[in-house]
Amino acid sequence: RQMASAILYDFHTEVLGTVFLLGCIWQLRRGAGAVYWVFLLLALACKEDVPLYTAGLGVYAFFRGQRRTGIVTVLVSVAWAIAAWKFIIPLAGQAEVSPFVEARWSHLGSGYGAVALTLLRNPGYVLSRLGSPGVRDLLGGFGWLPLLGPEVLVIALPGMVLNTSSSLGAQAALHLYYAAPILPFAAWAMVIGLSRLKALADRAVLEPNRRAWLGA
Repeated sequence: RQMASAILYDFHTEVLGTVFLLGCIWQLRRGAGAVYWVFLLLALACKEDVPLYTAGLGVYAFFRGQRRTGIVTVLVSVAWAIAAWKFIIPLAGQAEVSPFVEARWSHLGSGYGAVALTLLRNPGYVLSRLGSPGVRDLLGGFGWLPLLGPEVLVIALPGMVLNTSSSLGAQAALHLYYAAPILPFAAWAMVIGLSRLKALADRAVLEPNRRAWLGA
């Protein structure tokens, strides 16, 4: 539903970013060749908050054994974030800090660092955001199955918290295009959840049969 809402609304590059992030996931699972880096750069070019997700993807890759890919992904993501937030946005005439940050997160602090620090110091508030209607609606749309793939879903948590803490209602509810970068990771976690449910179901069916065979 979130993706349909994004497509039917005005064009925003976040929707393209969804495709490129899916490409990153696909290529990471295939060994992260040259195409992975193309998808990574295309995803980063879509929006200044995409590094939050790609850095998490890099951490995931690192702990799954793709250490070099993970480290480089994190470094590229951090470098891109610094370039976008500290240089590109100000040079575009949008002041030192993006006016969207000041308008939507001023209740958490003034500037990127202040907002991040407030969130880090208030875990109770962060947890409340993860249990907000927008997150519940998104996960419910996937049948809550992403919760069975937590190692992947955690990649999207910073984006979930950031969006749902916005003072803009549509963004906090993850409506329109605001959920777009989250959807690839929720879908990936759902696939993992389905595979784990299938494995449990197969075990539940096979175990009684095995016991019956041994008893015979």
